[in-house]
Amino acid sequence: MAKKNSKKIQHSEDSDKISPKDLTQIVYLCQVLSFLFGFTAVIGVIINYLKKDEVTGTWLESHFDWQIRTFWFALLWSVVGAILCMVFIGIFVLIA
Repeated sequence: MAKKNSKKIQHSEDSDKISPKDLTQIVYLCQVLSFLFGFTAVIGVIINYLKKDEVTGTWLESHFDWQIRTFWFALLWSVVGAILCMVFIGIFVLIA
């Protein structure tokens, strides 16, 4: 009889986690998809805020800061554009 190799595969907690680089790319994807589905930008910024501690001190920290800032500026200008639509100027703000 042949002996079966009974090595157990060990899973570390780190192997199940998504890397910070992949999270950054996922958030960028959420921001792009927000042009079609607006709610994905909210999902992206939630990811940014929840995982911000993991990227502190790395080169990805500036990306997270940029993504958060982009979300808030886009929200601000969307609200301003929507309000200005009452005087027909808002459409130009929304397009920009």
